[in-house]
Amino acid sequence: MNKPLPVLLFLLTLSGCAKKADPAPPTPPTTAANPAVQVRVTGTDLTGMGAYVKATFKMDYRSMFPYESTTVNTAITTSSYAETFNLGPREPKDYVAAEIGFRSVDNRFSTRPGPTTRLKAEILVNGKVVRQTELNSSLTGPNVRFAPYYLQGNLVCKMDSI
Repeated sequence: MNKPLPVLLFLLTLSGCAKKADPAPPTPPTTAANPAVQVRVTGTDLTGMGAYVKATFKMDYRSMFPYESTTVNTAITTSSYAETFNLGPREPKDYVAAEIGFRSVDNRFSTRPGPTTRLKAEILVNGKVVRQTELNSSLTGPNVRFAPYYLQGNLVCKMDSI
């Protein structure tokens, strides 16, 4: 005796029980307690550097399961670059991170930035710069390091510490 209908109904019932992915939490409104956050990236003479930018935010970073979103993750393919990324209003329990790098500049120094090469990242809160870093020919500076093989600059801004 053929019983495909009960088996099919059973499988359809099970497929309806699959857990759906949690939607992104709602963005809070911009207020004094939830300031507007942006990441501004500017650069010149970037040809051959393998430049990139990445910006993320993490909601409720102290919780065991914080929600994290990568807003920007892009290679910079032009010689000069200027872009501002809106990360929206952020709550005091959130943090914002920005990373810039030169993938072609490694710790063996086979490729070095030229004297006019520069890539700068800034985190702005309500239009005011609160954190910044810059990659240039000096290969040093605040928040600049080889990580582990290419030159990188990292910024983190905990919203409750500004």
